[in-house]
Order: sequence, then structure tokens, then C-alpha cells
Amino acid sequence: MSTAPLYCKGMIYTWRESRLKIAMAITLIAKKMLEKRTFHPWEGGEGKVVRQYLICHLELAKKAIIEKQFDTALCLLEAAEKYPENLGKGNARNAGE
Repeated sequence: MSTAPLYCKGMIYTWRESRLKIAMAITLIAKKMLEKRTFHPWEGGEGKVVRQYLICHLELAKKAIIEKQFDTALCLLEAAEKYPENLGKGNARNAGE
């Protein structure tokens, strides 16, 4: 893959930086979609929705840590411990109560 810079609205990104920005945008979109929809256990998916919920929170927490936004990262990781009711699941597997 080329390491030539990509020009976008006066900013210069490498292909790697561009891929990371696209991946983060997709993660944010997925998180918003998961927040808006109510999922039911009988719809199937066998944990795919919950897995995506966890992936979204973990990836956003990683980004927050890289940007030294430790409070935000902590909030995202704590939110990943308990699934919202709209996912049709209970608590995260390893969350203590």
C-alpha cells in the first residue's frame, strides 16, 4: 500500500491515518445505531449485538486513552460493564453485582 499522503480539505493524512479515521467514524455510527434500536432475544444474532456494543466501547476508550482523555475512557469502560435494556440482555458476563 502506498504511503503517499492523502489530501483532504487542506489537511494531509497518510493512508494509515485515513483508515483509522474511517474506522473510528464507523465505530461511532455503530454505537449510535445500537443506542437507537431495541433488540429482542428472539431476533437471533447469538451475542453479535452485545459483542458489537463491547467493541464500540472498547475502541472509543482506546481512542480516548491515546488522546489522554482518561475520564472519558473510564466512563466508556464502565458503560461496557452493563448492557442497556434496549439490547435485550442483562449485565455483562464478568460484571460484579
